[in-house]
Amino acid sequence: MPAVEFRDPTETTAPVADTTAGLWTFSPPATDLQIDNRSGQVIYVRVNSASAASATAYDFTAYNGQRLGGFHFRSDMTVQTVSIWFPAAATVTSIAIRGI
Repeated sequence: MPAVEFRDPTETTAPVADTTAGLWTFSPPATDLQIDNRSGQVIYVRVNSASAASATAYDFTAYNGQRLGGFHFRSDMTVQTVSIWFPAAATVTSIAIRGI
């Protein structure tokens, strides 16, 4: 059986460290999610929320150098959006978000 390739979401809102959470959109939605944080800081991640991630409103965190992978959602749940809040010293371009 051929492997299914991860794909990149579309950046809907560009992140600005300590100012604006980034927003990425999967189309079609993803059922598996992987996030690789190389920003230099802890990041705050929110999935499928109408409101943006922040340091006080998030679903999970990822430490610098941490790859969060293997998030597999039930067949009736998909990931359409991922929002990430970056602290002031973060390099917002050093992140990889992938989904299947």
